Amino acid sequence: RHLERMTTLFPEVQETLAWARSAGHATAIVTSKGRGMTDRSLRHVGLDQAFDAVVTYEETERHKPMPDPVLLALDRVGIAPDRALFIGDSPHDMGAGLAAGVRTGAALW
Repeated sequence: RHLERMTTLFPEVQETLAWARSAGHATAIVTSKGRGMTDRSLRHVGLDQAFDAVVTYEETERHKPMPDPVLLALDRVGIAPDRALFIGDSPHDMGAGLAAGVRTGAALW
């Protein structure tokens, strides 16, 4: 009910994603949110076309911090784990990226 009022984009996220895609890098999002809320959030902040793949919690039986959703995103964009960078903002994200064998970084906001 309050999603649009409570959801804002962190500075330079849109520009960073645009740069990555213009440089030929695939982009994906792996979220613990459901498809409806994810689509609504991305649309609201103008990122609904920013990702080559979107993986929501309904799409895997095992969730973060297990590697399954990260591996599904990698499969969808056709990238091997050793060629990817996974950025997350929670301990579960860090666990999922590392478990998937992906270089993993933390967004410290």
